[in-house]
Amino acid sequence: MNSVRSLVRFCFCYWLSTVPVMAEELIIAADRWCPYNCDAADEESPGFMVELAQVIFARHGIAVRYQELPWSRAIQQASENKIQGLIAATELSIADLEVPLVFAEEEQALMHTRFFTLGTSQWLYRGVESLPGITLAVVQGYDYGPDIVAYLDAHREDKKKVLTITGNDTASRAIKLLMAGRVDVVLEDEAVFRYNAAQVNFDGFRLASLDSVGPKTNPLYLGLSPSGRAADYARMLTQGMRELRASGELTKILTRYGLEDWK
Repeated sequence: MNSVRSLVRFCFCYWLSTVPVMAEELIIAADRWCPYNCDAADEESPGFMVELAQVIFARHGIAVRYQELPWSRAIQQASENKIQGLIAATELSIADLEVPLVFAEEEQALMHTRFFTLGTSQWLYRGVESLPGITLAVVQGYDYGPDIVAYLDAHREDKKKVLTITGNDTASRAIKLLMAGRVDVVLEDEAVFRYNAAQVNFDGFRLASLDSVGPKTNPLYLGLSPSGRAADYARMLTQGMRELRASGELTKILTRYGLEDWK
């Protein structure tokens, strides 16, 4: 009997020794923007940028906790170190912060912003000059490039020209506005738009952007709060992304969300 107890105790102690001890926790947040970051309650598919952060930091004994927050609030909390990471940040989206967030050398995703209309529309984006005459749905605080941001700032109070969406789950809400005819055009990341359209079985849309014209492709980062160990975390992310890409683990994670490696 004593030998059985000893064996059980040995096995239990060995199991404990093989489980990584998470001595630290990072809180990362953003508004829901699936497939980059999805439902925080869905532990199986929280979004591929969330999964990347969890896998990379776990190797350093750091746990990652993901929260859903409205975008503007998430930016503010990251700048105040109330959260340690802003998911899917770009350089322009944090340009107004007095102390900028810290980015890794390797981006964690790539954004392709595009214009979408109903399938019956003939409208096509040919530059900022083509925006007057349509009602455009955008999200408060998102990075759409300097030319479009200047247009939005000039017309933000005119809801016949610009409808600004705030809060959470903004992509899904923008698609529903398009389906209901309340807006003419939605400006959104292509992967996000297509993913959310599929969730509501909506295929009556068309891509209204030309690759040669329009918002540029932007790298996306986990923007790290400038306080604390931001430089260390950035190095972990850089090294981790390179290792995941080399091992094929990055491709496996992306494939689960219907995506491919952008490099």
